[in-house]
Amino acid sequence: SDMEKVDLDEAAREAYNHLSIEEYLEVEPTLNVRNMGRIEADESRLKNMLTNLFCNSINHGDTEDLEIEVGELKSLPTSTRAPTAPKGIYVEDNGVGLPDEEEIDILKQGETTREENTGYGLTTVKEIAEAHGWELDTGESRSGGARFEFTFR
Repeated sequence: SDMEKVDLDEAAREAYNHLSIEEYLEVEPTLNVRNMGRIEADESRLKNMLTNLFCNSINHGDTEDLEIEVGELKSLPTSTRAPTAPKGIYVEDNGVGLPDEEEIDILKQGETTREENTGYGLTTVKEIAEAHGWELDTGESRSGGARFEFTFR
């Protein structure tokens, strides 16, 4: 794998710009990128992962004013002087949120809540996270939408 220092803000913006938004919906989501640092990652796979997450928000967010936020999971500082590398990143939206885990395993290949979708997008996300050795957690954003957290090991 081609690991390198990747600027997370740039990667998120490039992944977003890579989407042909018109294909998905009339409304263009707002992307908020929260000044993140640089991490060791395979840049093209990281962008692929982010693009899949953005597509998931667009396909399932079901809201007019869709906002997607990408930010850093902060580490607790170990000493007062040492700058802390990001502990991980999150991608969240203000859409309708994730389905109940009892209903459907959204990370399982081929699982989808929409007939026209393949159900591969989040499987790809999970595979890329695992290839980097990151832990993936899903949950609810502050606004009740979907939230994906990637904790670096």
